[in-house]
Amino acid sequence: MRLILSLAVLLLSVLPSCVTKPQRDVHISIESTAAPRVHVLSYDCFVNDSGTLTFVMELKNCSREYTEFEYRVDWLRDGSIPVDTLLSNWKAIGLAGEEVAWIKLPAPNAHVSDYRFHLRRVIK
Repeated sequence: MRLILSLAVLLLSVLPSCVTKPQRDVHISIESTAAPRVHVLSYDCFVNDSGTLTFVMELKNCSREYTEFEYRVDWLRDGSIPVDTLLSNWKAIGLAGEEVAWIKLPAPNAHVSDYRFHLRRVIK
């Protein structure tokens, strides 16, 4: 028992040094058309090994029907200056009923210091 507790303490002391998390507010926007159908199960933003931000989100389609959504990330430098990239356009994602999906979005360069994530439902 002591060995397990010691290993747990050691692991917890090492983990924070593996991933650097910048301090920031949550910048996630889910439009009202998508809100009843999708839930954000988890999200994280961290600095990867190459020094750039990576945004990761786990979404769940809470309806029983196939639903199409679109998402985009506005990457920002110096806190508020938009970084215009090809990745700043809306991207489509379709989820079957009750399906869970991961979205992983690396920042375009190391100058990015913040983000705004947007999600909307596609209504046809």
